[in-house]
Amino acid sequence: MGNVPILRVFLFLWTCLFAFLCLAPEIRGVEAPSKENPPSNTGLLNRILDPEKFSFGGHFKNRVAASWPDSDSLFRLVGLETLWDYQSVLRLKGQYRFADWAQFEAHNETFYLVSDTRRATRRLEEILGVEFPQFLGIGAGLDDDRRLMDLTWTLDEGDGHLLVNRFDRLFFTVFYEDTVFKLGRQAVTWGHGLIFNPMDVFSPFAPTTLDREYKQGDDAALLNVPLDERYGDMTLLYVARKDFETGNPAWEASSLAGKYHWFVPGSQTELTFILGKHYEDLVSGLGAVGYLGGAACRMDTTWTYLDEENTSFFSFVANLDYAWNWWGYNMYGWVEYYFNGLGEERKKYVDAFFNEALLDRLERGELFVVGRHYVDTQIRIELHPLVNVYFNTITNVVDPSGILQPYLVWDVSTNLQFTLASTVFWGGNNTEYGGVEIPPLGVTDQQPNRVFSWLTWYF
Repeated sequence: MGNVPILRVFLFLWTCLFAFLCLAPEIRGVEAPSKENPPSNTGLLNRILDPEKFSFGGHFKNRVAASWPDSDSLFRLVGLETLWDYQSVLRLKGQYRFADWAQFEAHNETFYLVSDTRRATRRLEEILGVEFPQFLGIGAGLDDDRRLMDLTWTLDEGDGHLLVNRFDRLFFTVFYEDTVFKLGRQAVTWGHGLIFNPMDVFSPFAPTTLDREYKQGDDAALLNVPLDERYGDMTLLYVARKDFETGNPAWEASSLAGKYHWFVPGSQTELTFILGKHYEDLVSGLGAVGYLGGAACRMDTTWTYLDEENTSFFSFVANLDYAWNWWGYNMYGWVEYYFNGLGEERKKYVDAFFNEALLDRLERGELFVVGRHYVDTQIRIELHPLVNVYFNTITNVVDPSGILQPYLVWDVSTNLQFTLASTVFWGGNNTEYGGVEIPPLGVTDQQPNRVFSWLTWYF
């Protein structure tokens, strides 16, 4: 009940936005004030409702997926039938600009999910007495349990379905010359990783996420200050969060960080330095971007001091990407290496269940692997200006085991896009992606292979 007043306020604001948009055509015919017709209250209202200050858009996505659990996986405990998942997502975007000095932006999302995977996962939770908050990514992250503002409302929920409405963006931006200040729910991305991004600790994409159009927002204050052109720019960031156990705002659960970005004079090299506090840990990092021939090279390394464990670990990512033409087709590709300093050695993945620092980051959605050494690649072929084929791979090079993700993107029309994809896991017994045996149960944690597609209409 505590969310109801907040919900009413934002529904009122959203209704006002729609009302402004509906009034906009009428406002276009209003003449500007003149000496003969001095400004009035009506003129002030017209300036406030100036359609040039508004922008509105969004998209509607329909997704369908089919998954096939392995006979040795956890799903054996609840049945091995094909799992069908359907999801519809409506995102409404509105922006209002106050002359040249500020703007307000809001994105509202409505998710409707009908999921066999969710139903099977709930049954597994009952059997095992544990929760899988981000299991398979089905409906994962659709809550504000850790975010400062509770802007998510579950309208209907069951074992196999979910209806959620939430604000994924809700922030003000203030401009002063070249300085930018943002306050509210916004997306923040640091680092240069393409699949793995150790410098992006706030809300990174999962490595297997193909739909990266929108990153989930966090409640933050961000200040970017350009320095003299010889000295780059400085960014200060504060991400406020609640304690997961108490639900109260907590400094120990928040992040405070600074980033310095600098172009090295006389070269094409960029350097990035970060230093900050994330939850109760100290994080520092160094990143570099340069060019090798026609290829772009990027490298990030981070050092994290774990306060509770009184120890530290390094993470590292380096990648190289290149575009070329072959047999008359435009092509693009990359290769990336990632070292996870918090990961477990080969054949010790069961120890991950007892690695508290690793588990914390898996649960918070900051880390997605339990091993140490990974190589990922992508090849993109433009079959037609409107049709592109991609092939992604992620490989644990120590096991070895990995993930294959072929997919096709077809721009059907100006406002319509279709994507068809699959995710295939490979590897032997007791490898990360082939499935690690859970001794007491006699099953593995292997995830199902999936085929999925989505159709997006933009407006």
